[in-house]
Amino acid sequence: MGILLDIVESVERKHADEIEVLENRIKELETELTLTEELLERQHRLMDVIPECPAHGNRCIPHAIEWVTKITRERPPASGDLLMSNTVRYLCGC
Repeated sequence: MGILLDIVESVERKHADEIEVLENRIKELETELTLTEELLERQHRLMDVIPECPAHGNRCIPHAIEWVTKITRERPPASGDLLMSNTVRYLCGC
């Protein structure tokens, strides 16, 4: 009976370690998901203020990049225009 009890305890310890690793991974993924959702919400807010793409409608990233590029060529952002500068950097991945 002692050997069987040792085996059961060994298996329980092994599974406890695996469960802890999986629980930690779940926490990491939950954090990553929260950050991803926040970034997506920010992107949607930004895309909602850019005129719609004639071909694809709202939130068309290629159109948004083209639109921001055109606007910045026509009116380069002033050094204090952080919103436009950050928008350009965000959309272009600069």
